[in-house]
Amino acid sequence: MDPLSLIVGVVTGIFIVGVVQTLFRLLLPWRRAMLHATGIGLMHIVGMLLRGNPPGVIVDAVIILRTQGVKDITPHLVETVYTTNQHTITDAESLTQLVREQQGIDA
Repeated sequence: MDPLSLIVGVVTGIFIVGVVQTLFRLLLPWRRAMLHATGIGLMHIVGMLLRGNPPGVIVDAVIILRTQGVKDITPHLVETVYTTNQHTITDAESLTQLVREQQGIDA
C-alpha cells in the first residue's frame, strides 16, 4: 500500500466523520423542532451552535413550554434565558422552570 494513499484515506475518513457529526448536531434538533411546529428553522439551529448554546436543550424547552400551553413563547426568549443562566441549567426541564419564573408564567 502506498503511504500517500493511506494518509489521504485517513484524512478523508476523519473529514467524513466530522461532516456526519455536524449534520447530526444540526438535523436532529431541527427535526424535533419541525415535528412539534415550534417555528425554529435550520438557521436558528446554526446560530445557536455558533453562539455556543446547545440547540437540543433550547428546542426541547420550547417544545415543553408549547405543550404546556404557553403559546407566546419565542425561541429567542428561551435562548436569552439560557445564555444569562447557563451555569445553573442542567437540562430542558430546569430551563423551562427558569423561563416560567423569569417571565411570570403560572404553571
